[in-house]
Amino acid sequence: MDAARRAIMALAMVGLTLAGCDSRLHYEHAKVHGKVTYQGKPVPLGSVLFVPVVPPADGLMQPASGSINPDGTYELKSEADAGAILGEHKVVVVAIDGGAAAEPAKAADSGPAPVAKSVRLKSLIPKKYSDPTTTPLTRKVVAGDNVIDIEITD
Repeated sequence: MDAARRAIMALAMVGLTLAGCDSRLHYEHAKVHGKVTYQGKPVPLGSVLFVPVVPPADGLMQPASGSINPDGTYELKSEADAGAILGEHKVVVVAIDGGAAAEPAKAADSGPAPVAKSVRLKSLIPKKYSDPTTTPLTRKVVAGDNVIDIEITD
């Protein structure tokens, strides 16, 4: 009888140990993809970020992001899953053109190493869309396949 109790206790300890390895809650995700346009034209580069409006129960925001392809399309992925968690999200779009490659400034023969010219970065869309506190965009992710086109007009 004593050996049986020890075996049951050992199995219980192993189960608790394995359950505690990843104590984060797992939330249901759904596929999210679509196209980003500005004034009717595809945004050719950048990133899309979906930030939950209401933090999940464990307090981890679990945002989902994806790169914008040259044709304006994107697909989201979160830390461990494809897509985004279900629910309402603030939509952030960052589209910055890095401009031409920097050229080193000419230095005197005996002077220090060449210094790169500064590059002026240019946002391809209004800056308010690049911050979760100022973006006017919100979208709801539901179970299944979500085709969410993002149209920026101003």
